Amino acid sequence: MLSVVIPAHNEAENLPQLVREVHAALQGKFPYQLVVVDDGSTDDTPKVLLRLAKQFPSLSIVRHQSSCGQSTAVLSGVRAARYEIIVTLDGDGQNDPADIPEMLDTWRSQADPTQTMIAGFRKKRNDSKWRLISSKIANGVRGRMLRDQTPDSGCGAKLFPREAFLRFPYFDHMHRFLPALMRRSGGQVVSHVVNHRPRENGSSHYGTLGRLRVGIVDLFGVYWLMRRTKLPNYVSPLSVTPYLQKESGTMTAEHVWVGVGLMGQLMFTGRMLIQWLASERKKQSVVPKAYWYFSIGGAVMLLAYAVYRRDPVFILGQMFGLFVYFRNIHLIWKVSETRDDHSTEETHKKSPGIEVHRSEESVREIAA
Repeated sequence: MLSVVIPAHNEAENLPQLVREVHAALQGKFPYQLVVVDDGSTDDTPKVLLRLAKQFPSLSIVRHQSSCGQSTAVLSGVRAARYEIIVTLDGDGQNDPADIPEMLDTWRSQADPTQTMIAGFRKKRNDSKWRLISSKIANGVRGRMLRDQTPDSGCGAKLFPREAFLRFPYFDHMHRFLPALMRRSGGQVVSHVVNHRPRENGSSHYGTLGRLRVGIVDLFGVYWLMRRTKLPNYVSPLSVTPYLQKESGTMTAEHVWVGVGLMGQLMFTGRMLIQWLASERKKQSVVPKAYWYFSIGGAVMLLAYAVYRRDPVFILGQMFGLFVYFRNIHLIWKVSETRDDHSTEETHKKSPGIEVHRSEESVREIAA
């Protein structure tokens, strides 16, 4: 029926209780297999697993010679699974196996379970305040960029079809982005509230800074994958004519923002025209003030469009462009102020001579 995959690294103290809980939650309800992947543990995890395998025939053990990371451990476990439904749990015991039957019911109730992932949502987390804050920020940024519609992508409790998972592109730390990868392949993700327990033994294998460093790189990598994926919408012959008909007279937000983007691009094109005409008039290459004003106007509009599209590369490019344009305008203003000051000083120097000259002319006129 289903295979429970648990990646574990140095979790000798937590695994006995976790294995017993999985057995208690699933035994007698439906056939199941428990796959524990020992990811190169250096403690007593191998010995503990061998003892547990004698007590629980449903337990299968996969062991990495050296640590390869959680994502690779999950992949090894899924490949070793016998059943077509996969449930993943973290090896630290913070995920509650008692949630598995309800997650399975939620999965079965979907219109197309074969294209559905059930993602655990730790609504009440038992973690430190710093970890809660960092996770909330990370989930917000990730959700905004990837649009995976998942409030808690990092939760280890997930249920999904084995075949769907094996179609995902493999990379290190992919376990943090499984909902986004499911949506990328055309599937759906349904969040399910699960219990979250404090870690009773050992310590977390992930530091905040370490997760941040690799998380940023992976986030942009998954974002690139999402942007480069195109899923076809199949149309039956009978529905071709309605499909080709366009709705008219309806203005949507998409139309407005596309218009803003087009206006910004037109202003960028207009600045080139202004620079060319000014150069033709002077018979030399010149950059008039209007060029920079048009650049700023166009960059502001394109930046607004980039924010709407949630395109981080486009946003950074336009922000840098705005800095350059404003800097040039600032320098032009400084030069203009300096020239005005010099003109004022020269006028003051010439003024006495002019007054004397006029005085002499007035004397001649009076004498005449």
